[in-house]
Amino acid sequence: MAGSDLRPAQPATGSAAQSGKEDVVIIGHGSDRSNDGLLGDVVVQDTPFSISAYKAELLVRQQARTVRDAVANDASVRVSTSEGAVGEQFLIRGFPLGNQEISTDGLFGLVNSRRTPLEFYDRVEVLKGPNGLFTGTPPTGNVGGVINLVTKQAPERSVTRMTGSYASDSYFGGHVDLARRFGHADQFGARINVVYRDGGLPFGFETNRLFGLSGTADFRSGPLRIFAYGSHTDDRTTAPNVALTFADVVLPAPDGNTNPSQPWVYFASRYTGGYAGAALELAEGWSIQARYGHANTFDRSFATINATAVRANGSFDFLPNIFSGRSNVDTYDATLIGHVRTGAVSHRLSLATNAYSAELFGARVTPLGAVLLPASIYRPVFYPEPMLPRTGDYRRSGENRLTSYAVADTLGGFDDRLLVTLGARYQRLHVISRNIATQEISSESNRSRLSPTAALLFKANGALSLYASHTTALTPGPIPSRATCNFGQLFPPLLSRQYEAGAKAAFGRLAAQVAVFEITNRFSILGPIQLRLPPCQTLAVDGRVRNRGLEATMSGSPMASVQVVGGLSLYDGRLIRTSGGLYNGNRAPGIPHLQLNLSGEWTPAFAHGLAFNARVTSTAGVQANAANTQGAPGWTIMDLGLAYRLVGSNVPVTFRAAVLNVADDDYYAAAANGSFLRGAPRTARMSISVDL
Repeated sequence: MAGSDLRPAQPATGSAAQSGKEDVVIIGHGSDRSNDGLLGDVVVQDTPFSISAYKAELLVRQQARTVRDAVANDASVRVSTSEGAVGEQFLIRGFPLGNQEISTDGLFGLVNSRRTPLEFYDRVEVLKGPNGLFTGTPPTGNVGGVINLVTKQAPERSVTRMTGSYASDSYFGGHVDLARRFGHADQFGARINVVYRDGGLPFGFETNRLFGLSGTADFRSGPLRIFAYGSHTDDRTTAPNVALTFADVVLPAPDGNTNPSQPWVYFASRYTGGYAGAALELAEGWSIQARYGHANTFDRSFATINATAVRANGSFDFLPNIFSGRSNVDTYDATLIGHVRTGAVSHRLSLATNAYSAELFGARVTPLGAVLLPASIYRPVFYPEPMLPRTGDYRRSGENRLTSYAVADTLGGFDDRLLVTLGARYQRLHVISRNIATQEISSESNRSRLSPTAALLFKANGALSLYASHTTALTPGPIPSRATCNFGQLFPPLLSRQYEAGAKAAFGRLAAQVAVFEITNRFSILGPIQLRLPPCQTLAVDGRVRNRGLEATMSGSPMASVQVVGGLSLYDGRLIRTSGGLYNGNRAPGIPHLQLNLSGEWTPAFAHGLAFNARVTSTAGVQANAANTQGAPGWTIMDLGLAYRLVGSNVPVTFRAAVLNVADDDYYAAAANGSFLRGAPRTARMSISVDL
């Protein structure tokens, strides 16, 4: 997190095939540690909030490709974009999180804004709630939580791993992972990951091509560590799966193999970025770290914009449209952490500063004609590819600057069985929107606020911790996208709040965590489609969303041959303080009452090297608009898979195969702001990994 761990992420230690029964999920037990921003590198059991972390060993077993595959293990998270969409967006505790808000080793802005390949990372962490004190403010102010990606580092033992993969319909890929340490004391380390995937996806004629390259390097000498990370991704999707908006009645989800998009539609994104930093152990118990990161992203799309909502017979009208944009991001953090004692009380003192600055550029959107083209979600209609005009030069469209300073003290009493954390973060949010044509400032917001946090944690014994916390965060207002009618309008920031209490426990090889919480944040809504050139919807803010919930998670091995990961989330998301009380008490769009995830792996004793796995994911029905007049029914899908590791071979080789959505159900995986997102049809995945 911003101002995070004084040491880079703990390195991967070897292949998944060699991991045995090592814990592959961290939910708050034992000696597992986590990057918790201002708190630094701490034992998960000592954190006064809810956290889950999914290690690379688990993600390799599940053939996970992007962040959406990793968080499919978490009952607190749902993906709010369709499988096969141009990018990934998430819901944590019912509140949206964009892919651009994912942090890398605690620094925001260092991922591709569309989607992120998992081959670069050793662990995916999900910190839940608006932990502004600990993590800093995400670029667009998500309050449901933060997803942090921990990069792979060079371990003590060399790594040479090659993987080939296939997914239906014709999506092939390859991945190479190399790591070495050098020098007389192994003081130099380097790790490189290269991934390439290309081919057809399950949604009709949709295709994707992805190239990714990442590298980490580190140098350690006594109390000093110097480290760096960089990555590059080039991602292009043609005929992507799109969200659906209905005029009145919500129609049944189309067959998963049906694609109402046009074959010539594409979205392309190219990202290059990274960071460098140093950490120094000072006097005993004191350490300091500083890091700086920079990233560039280029986007280009030749898309279609729905000019009308889907009618009762499944038909709608659209217009072709083209857009190009780019962004430059600079980010830094510095952290000082120390330990002192005053009598019988221990103190873990933390000071941090961090900043995020983004310059946004866009090329003028150029409609390719004013004639509406009819289409259908059930019987697609295809048209010849229109001529591609120039979109013009990139012009500055806005700036986003976030700066903060934080201080915290974790007081420990009774041999650190009782931990009290008190802290505050001063945040300044400066957002500017410009008219692309004239370059004049169209709107500007410059606000600051002190956000306090208090937390209490009591370790009843070595296996049970109880905690309670009150956290706040100054979050930026929603920013209308370029596809909205009021692009350029800014909404003022808001101080979001969360109250949370919970327990973390370990029972032998099983760990569990239970939390109850209440989060309040503003409610933003998209209006109906307006027929203009190009067609658009207006983003507005009306009242608040209050979500109260109970979450239970567990992981571990109930018996030697079985590993399980599961969770249950019960939510009551309601609209409050809406204009004139019109929607007060209505269910908040996009927040279901229930989310369930349960997965397991069985390694039978009669077949050494063989493993079977399964996962069940279930989500209750959701409302799609504030009036609660449109909604999507609940859904449940099952995934099945197996793995086999060649026994007795000098070169470890592992085969894996899986079928997702075994029953090939047609369903809406998510719904919000009047849009419905289709789930993926039955999909097969296979891979073979070799460790040299």
